[in-house]
Amino acid sequence: MLPMTVGMAIFGPIGGKLSDKHGSKGIATIGLVMSASAIFMLTTISAYFVYTEMAVLLFVFGAGYGMFNAPNASALMSSVPPEDRGGLWNVFNFEKRRINRKHGDFLYDTHSGNDGGASPYTIYRTHWCGC
Repeated sequence: MLPMTVGMAIFGPIGGKLSDKHGSKGIATIGLVMSASAIFMLTTISAYFVYTEMAVLLFVFGAGYGMFNAPNASALMSSVPPEDRGGLWNVFNFEKRRINRKHGDFLYDTHSGNDGGASPYTIYRTHWCGC
């Protein structure tokens, strides 16, 4: 996970500066495409992978997420009046953390074998729907 954190730490401020200069939509889209591409490429890694291959893909994912996060937050906050931004920011952070936690639980259960033999769809329903 260190390569992902390093990618976010490097590209987060870069994404913020670029979005201030050029607008948030294009930079956020580039970051989202980078992250999605890295996730897709992570699905192609075999069980006998080389750590450097995975580290590079995690770095690309972190870089894309860092480039997406700042412009996305900026676009969200600029869409509401200044007097409502405090409440919106709290809701935004809470929902972001909740969704990230659900994704983490889902990925851990599906890839660690901690699923009790359940299918990925069953695990997905359990984590997201509560049913």
